[in-house]
Amino acid sequence: MPVVDELQAVNDVFNAAINCGDASAAAWLFTNTAVCIAPTDPVVQETADLTAWFQSWIDAGLKTSLGRDFIAESAGGFAYITCAYSVERHAQDGSFVVEHGKALQIFKRDESGT
Repeated sequence: MPVVDELQAVNDVFNAAINCGDASAAAWLFTNTAVCIAPTDPVVQETADLTAWFQSWIDAGLKTSLGRDFIAESAGGFAYITCAYSVERHAQDGSFVVEHGKALQIFKRDESGT
């Protein structure tokens, strides 16, 4: 399977978890040493903090989707994917906001090859 398809499959599981309101399932995809950096939030790491962060997205009514303009490569046990995304959420005033952006994700295979 091409690396872009492998990485997209992981993102599909993540998006399904967020869209179904399951922050724990979304955080499960990350290692204990994961670091998430978003432009408007503090750096988030460790499973418990990731779960709480993803829950705050869910509580804000966030729904996610990733576009299909990916570039992905792998070397050794690492891979990366770039993608465009859009998120929908409720603003503080109750209105509905759509945000578009770009993301870089870095993946590392675990000891089992996953």
